Amino acid sequence: MTVQISTFQGGEAFSPFKTQRLLQTLQLAVPSLSSLEARQVFLVATPKPLSQAEQQRMVRLLDATAYAHPKPAAHEVAWWVSPRLGTVSPWASKASDIARNCGFAVQRIERLIEYRLETPQPLSQTQAQALQALLHDRMTE
Repeated sequence: MTVQISTFQGGEAFSPFKTQRLLQTLQLAVPSLSSLEARQVFLVATPKPLSQAEQQRMVRLLDATAYAHPKPAAHEVAWWVSPRLGTVSPWASKASDIARNCGFAVQRIERLIEYRLETPQPLSQTQAQALQALLHDRMTE
């Protein structure tokens, strides 16, 4: 069975206060870190590609926009954090049920967080690993 994945960009993942606090925590590990952006990303798995009308309805349902897949800037890294493989988050279970009740033939909708971090120079592997450890819960994500 073939699964089609559609990607949608959501809003800010956290309040400005929480994002600023997370940036300060990350700067303890990598002081040169200059900015942090955390946004929601939605992955929608369907048996066939969504039509244009279905995409527009999904955008309204998720309060999202179509995802443009932007490339990171020169000294910017982008990481996605998702629930662990093989698990279905409670959010995904409920969102998938709601979408089905709205007439969508979805197999699953999952919410991820896209982190974009900017530094004046590229991160070393050690720095990247330290930041990644602070951005996710390794037991559930």
